[in-house]
Amino acid sequence: MRHGTAGRLRRVGALLLLTAGLARGDGNDTWDWKDDPATGKPKRKLVIGFDPSITNFEAATGFSLIDIVQEAAANWNQHTSVSGWEFVLTNAASGDVVIMSGDSPVPNGGASTARGTNTGGRVAQARVTFDPTPQAKKRGADGKPVFNPDTRKVVVEDLTWGTNGVGILDLISVTKHEFSHLLRKKHSTDSDGHERRDSGNLSDPVGKGNHQREPSAADVTNITLSATQ
Repeated sequence: MRHGTAGRLRRVGALLLLTAGLARGDGNDTWDWKDDPATGKPKRKLVIGFDPSITNFEAATGFSLIDIVQEAAANWNQHTSVSGWEFVLTNAASGDVVIMSGDSPVPNGGASTARGTNTGGRVAQARVTFDPTPQAKKRGADGKPVFNPDTRKVVVEDLTWGTNGVGILDLISVTKHEFSHLLRKKHSTDSDGHERRDSGNLSDPVGKGNHQREPSAADVTNITLSATQ
């Protein structure tokens, strides 16, 4: 998975398909993509571009975000015929979705998705940003944040990007999770209102050592519903 960036964009010129939806009550109906001129309906075919900053991520970590995004998209795209969503990778530095690299001011687990909205909650473009030096709130065996008894603040821990290993933050799994937000998914919560962690669903936050690679049946059902809402 550690490859150079040179020539990678030429290889991803071929279209990659991706699909999406909702169901467990974790769908986000407060926004939608702007209308696609080809259909007159909210976009379900999303073009992914790569900001030049991704070279900084590769220089710091040894991982090509182009390779990672290609694998993540291809995995979600296996369900396109069912879900109705499609991801298309482009050589351009812009698109409906832009992949970027940058330091995060908060311990967000390594990656974040931000969307710009037009009037009425319609989105023209979203950005997925990967932090080369990821941090996250430390969590106990119960999945809840650990607090420093002296400062009463949440303990923050440094993470290491990788694709295997118990203490590794899986770059592929995190990317697939961030894609679920592009498909109008939000984090689901348990009966106590806490976000589910490492539940077996790609839509739930990824913790270190979690190498969830395949969408669960619930993920597929949920993304399929999100395409119709």
